[in-house]
Amino acid sequence: SKRAEFTPKEVAVKEDRIQRVYAVHLKPIKPNPLLKLGLPAVGVISLDGKGLPKSLKELPEL
Repeated sequence: SKRAEFTPKEVAVKEDRIQRVYAVHLKPIKPNPLLKLGLPAVGVISLDGKGLPKSLKELPEL
């Protein structure tokens, strides 16, 4: 091919992300009896301490 082609080493799609497992420890500010060990969740790390950005106020579906 005369044109350069690029294929990313990893393509992250929703189905692929669900299959990945990362060990993290989260502690809710307000404990809730609905939160159980092993429950799938979406976590956000705020590095500036300002909380969730407006785009994440409505959580995505898993």
